[in-house]
Amino acid sequence: LKLCLHHADREASEQLWSVLFDQFDAQARAISEAEAVRIQPFAALQGLLAMSTIVRKGASVGDYKPLFQRCRKSFELAQALQSDAQGLLEEGDSIAEILAHERIKWLSGLLVQCNVAELVTVGKVLLDLALVVEPTRNVLSMALALARVEWSQWCQVMLPYMVRLTVAKWAEERVGLLLFWAELFQLDLLKAQGAMASSVVTERGHVLFPTTAAKEAKSSKRRSVKPQDVPSVTRALVDWINEPVVWQEVAEQPLTIPSTDRVEFGGFDGDSDSNSDAESADSHVSQATGSATTVPELAIKSAILTMLAHVSIDTSMLLDGLHEFIEQLSSAISGLTAQLAESSAYLQHVAAAPAGCGAMGPSDGEIWGDEASDALGLHTAKADRLYWGRYYQLHPLVSLLGRALKLQATAAMNAPASAQTAERLMGAWTLALDTVLPAHRTNPALLEGLHKTAEALQLLTAADSAAPVVKQKLAAALSLSQLESLMPLLEHNLMSFQSGLRLQTLKFLALFEQPRMKSGRLGSSSDEVCDIIQLGVELESIPAALDTYKEKTNPLRRMAAYSSNGRVPKMYNRVFPYLAIMQLSVNFSLVWTETNKQLALLANANPSLLWSAVWQTLRRFNDERLLVETGMTPEAKTWLSERQAEWASVGALTSQPKLEGFAMECPSLARLDRVLDADLAQFTGSGGAALSASLQYLMIAADAQGSERIDYNNVYKQLLKMLADTGARAAETNSQPLVLTFLAYVKYDLGWTTSLFRLREDEAQELDAGMAGFYSEQNRGLLTSRSRRTTDALSVLWLGLFAKFRNPSALYKSETLYSLFQRLLSRGDTSVQRQALDCILAWREPDLVPYADNLRNLVDDKRFRDELKTFNLAVDGESINSVHRDRLLPVAFRLLHGQMVARNGKS
Repeated sequence: LKLCLHHADREASEQLWSVLFDQFDAQARAISEAEAVRIQPFAALQGLLAMSTIVRKGASVGDYKPLFQRCRKSFELAQALQSDAQGLLEEGDSIAEILAHERIKWLSGLLVQCNVAELVTVGKVLLDLALVVEPTRNVLSMALALARVEWSQWCQVMLPYMVRLTVAKWAEERVGLLLFWAELFQLDLLKAQGAMASSVVTERGHVLFPTTAAKEAKSSKRRSVKPQDVPSVTRALVDWINEPVVWQEVAEQPLTIPSTDRVEFGGFDGDSDSNSDAESADSHVSQATGSATTVPELAIKSAILTMLAHVSIDTSMLLDGLHEFIEQLSSAISGLTAQLAESSAYLQHVAAAPAGCGAMGPSDGEIWGDEASDALGLHTAKADRLYWGRYYQLHPLVSLLGRALKLQATAAMNAPASAQTAERLMGAWTLALDTVLPAHRTNPALLEGLHKTAEALQLLTAADSAAPVVKQKLAAALSLSQLESLMPLLEHNLMSFQSGLRLQTLKFLALFEQPRMKSGRLGSSSDEVCDIIQLGVELESIPAALDTYKEKTNPLRRMAAYSSNGRVPKMYNRVFPYLAIMQLSVNFSLVWTETNKQLALLANANPSLLWSAVWQTLRRFNDERLLVETGMTPEAKTWLSERQAEWASVGALTSQPKLEGFAMECPSLARLDRVLDADLAQFTGSGGAALSASLQYLMIAADAQGSERIDYNNVYKQLLKMLADTGARAAETNSQPLVLTFLAYVKYDLGWTTSLFRLREDEAQELDAGMAGFYSEQNRGLLTSRSRRTTDALSVLWLGLFAKFRNPSALYKSETLYSLFQRLLSRGDTSVQRQALDCILAWREPDLVPYADNLRNLVDDKRFRDELKTFNLAVDGESINSVHRDRLLPVAFRLLHGQMVARNGKS
């Protein structure tokens, strides 16, 4: 039937419509007259009518009026059958669920495809019936699905109905309604352009709810509801976010990755929620532990903040509620952090050290050993965890605090200026800055919240007479001396691979009074304010794309000029090299090229500064615990990206399979089916587990904003390439850590033990001890995995770096390196052989230098054969001086052996 309607014209479908209408009228009449009929055939017929309405966007429908009439009849029958007094639902509750599903689909198709006149006259009547007849969560599913398919009249028609439904059903279905609004706002399904034309949207784009449920009851002629019976939805939200929570239990409860098994509609299993199941929704909230249907408190609070940020609410009420929430959450985070630090010497060190765990490594001994891994939970975390261990389990709480601070600041900027508001903001700023930021300085949401709070304070205290005490406190809090104390604490954030953390750190630092530029090499200060932090904000704010490439590199050039000329104040010395090196993690190759050019200027002017920044990044690959930043596990990031891609594909129009040029599916019908099934599943499926999973998804998506999945292997490659091109001189001067890192790479990634380095036993033990101080084998594979191809590419880059050194004989463990390079000459990879040969030739041995071109030709595929003919290795040959043979022949034979291995592999 679907294919017939899809490929038939309107005239050919008239007889089909006549048959369907006759059957529907007959069965509807039988049900109305309480005859002994089965409901299942009627449900199937209703499904056929829904499908016929939607196929080809209603191209086969000549007149929508008969469809609206019969759809209305269907809702009226459903209303009559709800009590089931006639005993007609003998097949069970699942048939009622199927009827409801098909009614929802039918109504959705009619609303999307009818014209505005029909929508105003008949469509709204059907929506009124749907709000009365259908379970609340079914209506929520339909409304969300219509938003996903971008129904053009959603804001004008559907939004007022959803506001009315929310007010009427909030007490019974607040969890489901919270999910609906949070998802609508967070995923930007409420389009701003269309929303502005709605009667329930303010000029600021906020959704307007009536102040009390009684007002809505009055408009619906339900006189039994009194104004004092039910608080407004906004008041209920503020009360809900401040409901008592045992934060210690919340932090100790491990957050796991929700099941991704979506329950597609297939006749419902009979235990889904309905209007009478109100207590089940709140039971998900009240449980702290237990069954899989528990909705974590964090997910609830996160959704409430999302909803509060997009609804019209009295600012004084919102500020009062947020003030209470921020105080209790800040105190809870501070207390939980202190408890964790008491049980871990590592966490005590992190809280006290200016640069935190970023300045630590294997060389720090026991504190950085198993104790650090246990505190961070990096090896004990299960595969289904959203976050790493105990310390990172606090990350979502801190993110929640940051979002609350941001919302409070936004509300304060939109409220009338008052001294009380300014004092509260100042108190929140001070509390978070003093008690939360030191231990959680790598949380971008917290930094953004502090930044917005400071901006709001600056606005509130702009007038001369406004809150003079707060104005004085703010000036002291944003002074240059305060910046000097915070800079060591936040400087390491500029080395983060997460662009969001770098940007929020720079915005936060830009709030403070800035130091003066140096006038020149002599170091004296000038009157010019240093703007390197503002340039960093510009650099990180501009996306890396072909059309914005030049704009993005302009601030990079200016920062390079300041740093290479020695005009940057001492406290900002590392800002440019840190930010520039992190541009190598941007997924845009043109940025890498420009970054290398600008770092070359710094390498010429201040090679030690460049090396310090490069080594701080390179050492993180030696111990992958240093790569962990946000606390979210790789499995959680994978789950989040898959879930986002899944929802994107659900609402997209996709190409359908064809047979001999004819489509076998209708794209419009398939899309609406997918979206409705998905939204019905998340609101009604799995006994509430799907709703919990959706709320957690929204929380994690909000927490992960500004972070991205990083290709760490590519960053490693770009770092080595940059060091070879611009920083070889600085690397050669600091050879010990670099050589030990390279030897550790050879040992653990290439699988070569120290016995292959031809060392004495005591030398091998010394080398192993030295590598252990720079490399952690235990933590390999924590965030990265390397294929054979990646390992070979890294080998080429490492060798390319050593080939650039001018005096390799003065390197740390130079004899070991020379022996290693000789062995790599015979590796069956031409690229590795070529770079290993360049490393050998860098020693400039008199026995090898005259034959450099000949040796290079042996690893050149184009010149290999010709070189074999002319480069005579025989004893009586004239190509080689007999004095040079002892040193030359081992090198030549190793190269030839490697070529044989490589060519055999190709064949």
